[in-house]
Amino acid sequence: MRAIAIAVAVYGSSLATVLGSDIADSIGAHAGAGHAAQVASQAAGGDLSRAAEISGATDWHGFLDSLTQAYDSAFHTVLWGLAVACLVLCTVVFALLRGGNRREQRAA
Repeated sequence: MRAIAIAVAVYGSSLATVLGSDIADSIGAHAGAGHAAQVASQAAGGDLSRAAEISGATDWHGFLDSLTQAYDSAFHTVLWGLAVACLVLCTVVFALLRGGNRREQRAA
């Protein structure tokens, strides 16, 4: 059960980090928008509407669209990272299992 909690924490942290970076890079393009850290924190929790309100952007709908794109991009980035990690771990497990068969064959 502890491993699941750790995995969820790592996933959430990765998503928040990537999302925060995306928001910090794009927030300046929207008039009146600011408070990147608070916006990123609220957006990482999934409340994009509240995040757009916190920003103070004059074009609320345009900023909400930008947040939606940033969240989508961050989500995809983290999922690709997880896919790569799974591929590497599967390769390691396969190599370990295959190596075990070779040892058994040599002993016989």
